[in-house]
Amino acid sequence: MTGISKERQELASSDLPLEAVVTPLPMRGGEVLVRSLEALKRFVAKEPLRRIHECVFGVLALESEPIDPRL
Repeated sequence: MTGISKERQELASSDLPLEAVVTPLPMRGGEVLVRSLEALKRFVAKEPLRRIHECVFGVLALESEPIDPRL
């Protein structure tokens, strides 16, 4: 867990070749969730929460009803 090993430091120092596979499933919200893919990429890249929220709020703004300018 710390990246230090007395017996096998070469293994502790090596990168693990990980791969993620996303299988689409039918669900409500379809296209909106696809638009949030950028937020997921930023989350995985451990970007600041503010950067993730930018994407999420952007999608919400696109999906919201137009604001009546008379209000």
